[in-house]
Amino acid sequence: MWAVTRRTVRRSRGPTWFGLFGKEEALLDGSTVLVDEAYLTESIRDPNAKIVSGFTSPSIMPPYPNLTDEEIANIIAYIQTLK
Repeated sequence: MWAVTRRTVRRSRGPTWFGLFGKEEALLDGSTVLVDEAYLTESIRDPNAKIVSGFTSPSIMPPYPNLTDEEIANIIAYIQTLK
């Protein structure tokens, strides 16, 4: 599942989820991105679209193109609760 491989509640294989939603994230290419619904959806469906600075490219996370919009919305809603 996405939660285990890409981002974690505690930093291990990926950046932490705590305080993630709504912040600016530095990317490997030197740009930044606002962590919002669009970014999280893209990252779940195509984990190599934007790699967070400090992590390897390609991402170790497999793509999840078959998750429904509702499933992705539920993941994002959970991330939003982590302050």
